[in-house]
Amino acid sequence: MINIKDGSVVIDDCYTLNSQLSFNEFANSTYYKRQNQEMMFSLDGLHKIGDRFFYVSLYFKENLLKRIHLSVEDDSIKGWEDEPNRKIIHDRLLRIIGISESADFVWGAVSSSYDPKGASSHIIILYNN
Repeated sequence: MINIKDGSVVIDDCYTLNSQLSFNEFANSTYYKRQNQEMMFSLDGLHKIGDRFFYVSLYFKENLLKRIHLSVEDDSIKGWEDEPNRKIIHDRLLRIIGISESADFVWGAVSSSYDPKGASSHIIILYNN
C-alpha cells in the first residue's frame, strides 16, 4: 500500500506517486485531465493500490507532489452515516503496515483522518519536500 521507507504509493500496479513526482511529469501521464497544479484534485474513478481500490486525490506545490489523500472503496459504506466506518478500515489498513493512526518519517508523515462536518475519511500522505 504505502512504502514506509520512502512514502511512495503505486497505483494500478504501474504508476508510482512519490515526493519526487513533478507536476510536469504528472501532466504527461494518462492520469492527468487538465487539472490546475495549484489545487487539490481527484483522479477519475477508482485506482488499485495493493489489493484494494481507492479514490485518490493529489496536491502539487511548487511543481512537486506535496500531499496524497486516499479513500478506500468498500461495499459496507453506503452513505454519509457510514463514513466513520471508512476511518476504521483506514486505521486497520495502516496497522497492517505498522502505523497506528499516524506516524512521522524522514520523508514526511502518514495519518488517518475523519472530518465529521464534511463526512469524509482519508489516509493522508504528506511529504516534507
